Amino acid sequence: VEDCAGVCNGNAVEDCAGVCNGNAVEDCAGVCNGNAVEDCAGVCGGDAIFEYFCIDNDGDGQGLIGSETEVCNDGNISDNFVDTNNCNDNQDDCGSNTFDCFGVCDGTAVIDCAGVCGGLDEEDECNVCGGDNSSCADCLGVPNGNATQDCAGVCNGDAVEDCADICNGGAVEDCTGLCNGTAEIDICGICSGGDTGLDLNVVNNSGFITGPNADCAGDCGSGTPNGPTDCNDNTQPGCAQLDDCLDCYGGTTGKAAMWNDVDNDSVCNSGSAIIGTTGENGEKIYADNCPNDSNPDQLNSDIDGLGDACDDCPNNFSIQGFDRDEDGLLDACQDTNDDGDAYEDCWNFAYGTYEEGTPWPHGIRYFNEDDQIMNETQLLNCIEITNGDHALAVDELQVPSEITLSQGYPNPFNPVVNFDVEINQMQNIKISIYSINGRHIENLYDGPIQQGYHNFSWNASKYSSGIYLVNLIWDNNLINQKVLLLK
Repeated sequence: VEDCAGVCNGNAVEDCAGVCNGNAVEDCAGVCNGNAVEDCAGVCGGDAIFEYFCIDNDGDGQGLIGSETEVCNDGNISDNFVDTNNCNDNQDDCGSNTFDCFGVCDGTAVIDCAGVCGGLDEEDECNVCGGDNSSCADCLGVPNGNATQDCAGVCNGDAVEDCADICNGGAVEDCTGLCNGTAEIDICGICSGGDTGLDLNVVNNSGFITGPNADCAGDCGSGTPNGPTDCNDNTQPGCAQLDDCLDCYGGTTGKAAMWNDVDNDSVCNSGSAIIGTTGENGEKIYADNCPNDSNPDQLNSDIDGLGDACDDCPNNFSIQGFDRDEDGLLDACQDTNDDGDAYEDCWNFAYGTYEEGTPWPHGIRYFNEDDQIMNETQLLNCIEITNGDHALAVDELQVPSEITLSQGYPNPFNPVVNFDVEINQMQNIKISIYSINGRHIENLYDGPIQQGYHNFSWNASKYSSGIYLVNLIWDNNLINQKVLLLK
């Protein structure tokens, strides 16, 4: 017969697409030229693939080392196949996969503390391998016990070395830690005496505590020599106090309140801390012009600095008590020509000559307590003049002999303190305030100053309580004073 190519007895055939000698074939699903194929499990279009697994014969989840096998994985593989990441079993007949040091499955042999498999050595209570507990036994033989030998060799004895390393000696440390020292805890609980440099607080014969830590009532104070103090520099405030004159009273002062107001007229005498300060209305506070005679209104008709209550010549300017011509009458009370200016007649000063009969402007005082003309208005010397029955003479113009800085007043103060400065010749000076630790606070004055008597004040209202230094500096020279601000 002819084949599809017309060849007698030829072997040409038509493919599934009807093409003679074509190569089209049906896939596993019977589709001509289709792409369906059978997977490794013989399923047309299936997704089973070949993968490698290890064989686990003892069911411990670990495949035997070297048992990797290619298996068609159609999702239903046997349980004795495990992932190749678990091919770690070197003995596939040990279900627990646990071996002792001899390699026996579930065996009991272990390595002892000496590193021997199946050995018998163990650590004793002293953590020594094969030990007998002797290496950590105390003097009673108890491992890790706390019994010890004392310095005399007695187990659990009570003999001890003193601070001088003598067994059962009597040397002891004092409160500073010094062996055989003499410092001690005094009655105020302070380590003092000996080498401390601190005086002991002791009880005196009157039963009061005295010493650096005793307070103003004779008891133990704050426990520190640098603690708070009252106005009498005793520790613990509240005993000595300041009166209305800012003077200290009570406590250990032995003084009563207003002790510097002898005449009880509520005007403080010279020397009180309040003198020179500024009052509530800004007025300067002066000392009592009659300290021994009550003069509450401070009347001073002749403006001579002496109040009417104690002025023998209240209507004539006078320095109380002078009788220079020794006629038995006070100079200031004599006025031979009845012009009312007896004591003024001799004064002649720079702003004009005041002749007899012309009143002296008493509103300005040009004299200090020693009847000396002050330098502030450059007064000319008032020489001795004979005038009727009263010959008057005053000291020549007084110039300070050196530079001085007075103590601050009042001291303690709050918040203003005053200082008097004497200058013997024109100088450049600086007046500065420093803290007790040396920190500069502020300058009160820095520049040239005329010779004479000067007053400065410092308002410390914006600073905290404490000790401050007032420094006066000129030509590499220094004077300083301490003041205490108490708020």
